[in-house]
Amino acid sequence: MGSRIPDRVVEQLRDLVDNQDLVHRAIESIASYWREGDPEVAYWAFARDELQPQLGSQMLCLRSTPPNPQAPYIATHLELYVRGHRVGFYEFLTTLDGDAVQKSGGIMDDFYVAGRAAFLLERARERTPGDPEEWIGTVDVRANQDNTFLPASAAGGYATVLALARSKDEYRRHVEDFFGRMNLQAEELDDVEPLAERLAYQEVDDETLELAGALSESSPVACGAAIHTYGSDVGEEDTESL
Repeated sequence: MGSRIPDRVVEQLRDLVDNQDLVHRAIESIASYWREGDPEVAYWAFARDELQPQLGSQMLCLRSTPPNPQAPYIATHLELYVRGHRVGFYEFLTTLDGDAVQKSGGIMDDFYVAGRAAFLLERARERTPGDPEEWIGTVDVRANQDNTFLPASAAGGYATVLALARSKDEYRRHVEDFFGRMNLQAEELDDVEPLAERLAYQEVDDETLELAGALSESSPVACGAAIHTYGSDVGEEDTESL
């Protein structure tokens, strides 16, 4: 369903934020915000100048209640990235006249020095253009006759699999080779994407990050410890530990 807001109103609002250069002003205000307000800045797993802000959204707020700023105001929301990983956010609120009324931001716990995903930033620093990165997906495997990997009663199973790859096609090739050595056939691959993209919108469990940390040039594929097996009968399912 299309918007019922008149086109002229939309254009006026766009002209307003463009003329006030709100995105650029929000980006410029990031450094001063953390320099003044966050005593834990030294504990990030990255330097402040590694932050790469990207526009997430801009919203017009017409009504508000305390302790929020008095409406109307415009909220410019930035997503903060480091080496391709989304590490936090920053929000810059301004009146319709362009005066700043509130600034706020935060860094995800996973990207502090002791954070679970801090090692991913270190790896990203060491990469050169064209190097593989961590990819994640769910792989459905079918048992071949000589398979000794799955229980005899299992027709197949599916598990979370990580691999170092440059593309979805390369991920598939690595996965097929990995399971082929176990007399398993990799059939369907679902939700395949770079791990950095997954982390940007979804919580990732400890085991998955440990698997990512175990990837190397000599061992480019890692499979989750639990595989959900299924039999030949529809609906027959179980969970095995690898």
